[in-house]
Amino acid sequence: MGSLAGCTWTSGDVERAQQASRAAKANGTFERQFFTEHEFRLASVLSDLTIPADDRSGSASNVGVPEFIDFMVRAEVLTFGDFVTKSGRKTPFFI
Repeated sequence: MGSLAGCTWTSGDVERAQQASRAAKANGTFERQFFTEHEFRLASVLSDLTIPADDRSGSASNVGVPEFIDFMVRAEVLTFGDFVTKSGRKTPFFI
């Protein structure tokens, strides 16, 4: 059992989520729930810049990172807001 941002996932939950994600990606049934098309493409590019393909593995978008981020934001595991730094500057954040 693991915990992420206050959500508890059993190994069975993780396995079911992985199977559903792989199936949706394989048969093209994934539908964005949070991102616009432009935002989704941007998330794909940025995640691939962070985790590019190499001679041993695929890129972040190859393994569904943008889809996972879309899911996490829709499920409100990742949330956005404003944070005030010690200097008093207001800056966006997500947790």
